[in-house]
Amino acid sequence: MLAAYRNEGIGDQLLRALLGYADEEGFVRVVLSPSERSVPFYERAGFGPADGLMLRTPPHMTDSVPRST
Repeated sequence: MLAAYRNEGIGDQLLRALLGYADEEGFVRVVLSPSERSVPFYERAGFGPADGLMLRTPPHMTDSVPRST
Protein backbone atom coordinates (compact mmCIF):
# COMPACT_ATOMS: atom_id res chain seq x y z
CA MET A 1 0.00 0.00 0.00
CA LEU A 2 1.21 3.48 -0.73
CA ALA A 3 2.50 5.29 2.34
CA ALA A 4 0.19 8.25 1.73
CA TYR A 5 -2.84 6.00 2.23
CA ARG A 6 -1.68 4.15 5.35
CA ASN A 7 -3.58 4.59 8.61
CA GLU A 8 -6.62 6.04 6.85
CA GLY A 9 -8.87 3.02 7.48
CA ILE A 10 -8.92 1.94 3.84
CA GLY A 11 -7.40 -1.47 4.51
CA ASP A 12 -9.86 -2.07 7.32
CA GLN A 13 -12.80 -1.19 5.06
CA LEU A 14 -11.54 -3.48 2.31
CA LEU A 15 -10.91 -6.35 4.71
CA ARG A 16 -14.35 -5.96 6.33
CA ALA A 17 -15.97 -6.03 2.88
CA LEU A 18 -14.01 -9.12 1.89
CA LEU A 19 -14.77 -10.96 5.14
CA GLY A 20 -18.43 -9.95 4.92
CA TYR A 21 -18.60 -11.42 1.44
CA ALA A 22 -16.83 -14.58 2.60
CA ASP A 23 -19.33 -14.96 5.47
CA GLU A 24 -22.34 -14.35 3.22
CA GLU A 25 -21.11 -16.93 0.71
CA GLY A 26 -20.33 -19.48 3.41
CA PHE A 27 -16.59 -19.70 2.76
CA VAL A 28 -15.00 -22.23 5.07
CA ARG A 29 -11.78 -20.28 5.47
CA VAL A 30 -9.92 -17.20 4.28
CA VAL A 31 -6.20 -17.75 3.85
CA LEU A 32 -3.64 -15.04 3.25
CA SER A 33 0.09 -14.63 3.08
CA PRO A 34 0.85 -11.39 4.91
CA SER A 35 4.06 -9.44 4.97
CA GLU A 36 5.74 -9.19 8.38
CA ARG A 37 4.61 -5.58 8.57
CA SER A 38 0.93 -6.47 8.02
CA VAL A 39 0.69 -9.35 10.53
CA PRO A 40 -0.55 -7.11 13.41
CA PHE A 41 -3.25 -5.67 11.12
CA TYR A 42 -4.59 -9.13 10.30
CA GLU A 43 -4.28 -10.30 13.92
CA ARG A 44 -6.51 -7.37 14.96
CA ALA A 45 -9.05 -8.62 12.41
CA GLY A 46 -9.10 -12.06 14.02
CA PHE A 47 -6.59 -13.94 11.87
CA GLY A 48 -4.17 -16.31 13.53
CA PRO A 49 -1.30 -18.53 12.47
CA ALA A 50 -2.04 -21.59 10.37
CA ASP A 51 1.15 -23.59 10.57
CA GLY A 52 -0.52 -26.81 9.44
CA LEU A 53 -1.46 -25.62 5.95
CA MET A 54 0.04 -27.22 2.90
CA LEU A 55 -0.07 -25.87 -0.63
CA ARG A 56 -0.27 -27.71 -3.92
CA THR A 57 0.49 -25.81 -7.09
CA PRO A 58 -1.46 -27.27 -10.01
CA PRO A 59 0.82 -28.78 -12.69
CA HIS A 60 -0.29 -26.27 -15.32
CA MET A 61 1.05 -23.44 -13.13
CA THR A 62 4.47 -24.86 -12.30
CA ASP A 63 6.10 -23.12 -15.27
CA SER A 64 5.45 -19.70 -13.73
CA VAL A 65 5.91 -20.63 -10.06
CA PRO A 66 9.41 -21.25 -8.70
CA ARG A 67 9.77 -24.63 -7.03
CA SER A 68 11.47 -25.00 -3.69
CA THR A 69 14.14 -27.67 -3.41
